[in-house]
Amino acid sequence: MIYGITVLFSFLFLKLFSIINTPILSDIPNERSMHSLPVKRSAGIVFFGLFWIIIIFLSSEKNVFNNDFFFIYSCTLFFSILGFLDDIKNLSSKIKLILEIFFIFVVLLIYPSSYSILTFEMLNFNYINIFILTIYIVFISNLCNFMDGLDLYLSITYLIFIINFTIFNNFIISDYLNFLIYLLFSMSSFYYFNSPNAKMFMGDSGSLPLGFLIGISPLYSNVESLPKDLSLIILFIPLFIIDGVFTLIRRIIGKKYIFSAHREHLYQRVQIELGWSKWRTLFVFTILNVVPCIFYFMLREFGTGKLGIILSFFLLFFIYIRIFLQCEKLPRPG
Repeated sequence: MIYGITVLFSFLFLKLFSIINTPILSDIPNERSMHSLPVKRSAGIVFFGLFWIIIIFLSSEKNVFNNDFFFIYSCTLFFSILGFLDDIKNLSSKIKLILEIFFIFVVLLIYPSSYSILTFEMLNFNYINIFILTIYIVFISNLCNFMDGLDLYLSITYLIFIINFTIFNNFIISDYLNFLIYLLFSMSSFYYFNSPNAKMFMGDSGSLPLGFLIGISPLYSNVESLPKDLSLIILFIPLFIIDGVFTLIRRIIGKKYIFSAHREHLYQRVQIELGWSKWRTLFVFTILNVVPCIFYFMLREFGTGKLGIILSFFLLFFIYIRIFLQCEKLPRPG
């Protein structure tokens, strides 16, 4: 019942948002854009607003205002508001980064969490370890924002992420997974409005808090012998991470400003240089994002789940490099 009501309000709120005249929220295309007409942005503040209402209602009904609730609520609220301010004011990247690091560090001091990196356990009372976790969360949050440049891509990636996370964690339903599902239903109508050619974008007000929710997933995971291991993030959104990190490294090596707009992600290059349509790009990249999950699920039945994780990652990386080299062989447009 609650899911049906959420979907209904999702459509009503986003439809109202789409017809309100808000020139300040209009994303005007430029030479770096993948869209040709102005598109309304900052829809993220709308579906996250519905998400916050839903989780307050359900948490009060079940009386589960615990540390996880306050951690997730406060951080998604912070990222969404900061993202909305950036959407309308175009804040300095350095100021945003400083605010994000400071806020997350303080929140982690209040709600500390143990975690590990490649099975090496980090103690939650160590300030250095808290700072490392802070940098990790801020990095993944901004990576999702960095990768949000194709109609429906980040939205579909979030859906695939939920599927991967659920399968890797043996279909165990946790409070964290429930939060993810509540958000999925809150943004359900956004999939319609964001489909190519998009009628609206989620903007930083949506991509930053969405990235936060994805980034903290290892803290709520129990995958085989890797409980709360940050390295799990590459299994939950594999191609997304590979493309984002690889593009960042290439821009750093090329001495380019990493926060500036560009068309260097592989999902952008296959459209520009290989002539792929938006739908074809979405289909291929979505399928590739579930490869590790499929391999793991199949080989786990034979007691070799870890082998499936390793093999699938290298297979995915090989496919990525193969497509990348195909783009490199072609002359750049213009």
